[in-house]
Amino acid sequence: MYRSNKRTASRFDILTAPARLRSAAGSLTPLLGVSIILFMGTVGIVTDLMRNFQTVRELKFAAQQAALYALSFSTDMTGAVSQSTVNIQNAVLTPTTALTNMAQIGPAQGNTFWSAPVTFASGDINFVQNPDDTSESFFQLTARRQGANALAQFFLPLLFTGLNTSLPQSIRTFDTAQTVELLSQPATRIGEGPPAGQSAGVRGADLYQYAALPLAITYTQFAAQAQQNLGASSFPGVLYIAGSNSTSPIPTGAIPSAFVNLTHINGGTTYYGGAQGNTAQLQNLLTYFLPASLAASATPPGMVECGSQLSAYDLADPSFTTNQPKIVNLVNSLPVRTYILPVITGDGTKPLLASSSAPNQLNAVVGFAYVQFPQTQNLTTAPFALNVTFLKSPPLRNVSSATGFASWPLGTNNFMPAPTANGPFVPRTYDFASTGVSPRYPGVAMAPALSPRPLNAQ
Repeated sequence: MYRSNKRTASRFDILTAPARLRSAAGSLTPLLGVSIILFMGTVGIVTDLMRNFQTVRELKFAAQQAALYALSFSTDMTGAVSQSTVNIQNAVLTPTTALTNMAQIGPAQGNTFWSAPVTFASGDINFVQNPDDTSESFFQLTARRQGANALAQFFLPLLFTGLNTSLPQSIRTFDTAQTVELLSQPATRIGEGPPAGQSAGVRGADLYQYAALPLAITYTQFAAQAQQNLGASSFPGVLYIAGSNSTSPIPTGAIPSAFVNLTHINGGTTYYGGAQGNTAQLQNLLTYFLPASLAASATPPGMVECGSQLSAYDLADPSFTTNQPKIVNLVNSLPVRTYILPVITGDGTKPLLASSSAPNQLNAVVGFAYVQFPQTQNLTTAPFALNVTFLKSPPLRNVSSATGFASWPLGTNNFMPAPTANGPFVPRTYDFASTGVSPRYPGVAMAPALSPRPLNAQ
């Protein structure tokens, strides 16, 4: 006879089931409590570590921003290099809204608990000579959270609770110092000229005359001369400006050049507008570079960057011929000082010029030259020959060095092109053998930039 193996619940089982459930729940409670404590401890430790990580990032950014700002003070108001290390130190140490960066601090420093402005002391500034360019020094700046400003660790010390040893300082606080190193790289963007005639001490006045001069030179001849003079601090040059109707041969060694329109034009399909038939634009742009008392109502040049396409003025244009005496007088009146010139592709013999057959021809910018007018010019009639000196450039104000920035004004390409494959505008590189960075080409306008050299390379 079939007999079931299924056990029928007895009355005893039914009565004792709640007790067994309560016993199981009671055994989980300690485990749950320990898990919560461990979880909260982990969250606390991670909070300390993330705060430390955030501090490192904030200090590094603060050091980079302050160093880039300060390095632009390598030149004085006239563009000349004058006590550059003193100017750089003063720019770092003098309180200014331009250097207001915040970083974690604590706890309870003054009226703040979590963060405070990053400040610098003279001991945070260091200059190291470049082995490959002895006329240049690397600029090093350190941002600190140390000593009284070190971060107190709120949760990490709990790991040592119950130990019979005193907590080391490295557990109770987080000390860090972030150092950055800067040098100069070929400029890829020149900022707009601020309105002329501003008061001294205003940042616009600091940047005044650090815009691009509306005079462009061709890359082919400039690059050849810069490479031939790589080891020199300067070399002389002649800028040759001729119209499309000129039959005169270009003087040997001269660099074909052209006046270009840098007027800031919003909208439209062309860069900066056309250059022909309106030489009043050129007169206003040149007036900007005269002494401030004469240039207060002048037109500031617009921003120019690699990839910008500039329309050149043709000396054969009737408008230029009519206003040539005024333009010649303005060029002859330009102060003896340094200037930044766009370097354009051209065609190897002279810049592309607008003409009846090709109106508003555009010239692509590939870099920027740093030149000095060592003497008052004495132009008379076209073609013109300007005597200049190409100088080894310090880091300049109102300029920047970068690739990949969005192009302005927008055209067919939305990004600046890569630097030329070779020649003076290629970014400088680190040399492992010498622990230096490749020398600067004379005549290339340079911008403050982060160094490619490892900080432990000394």
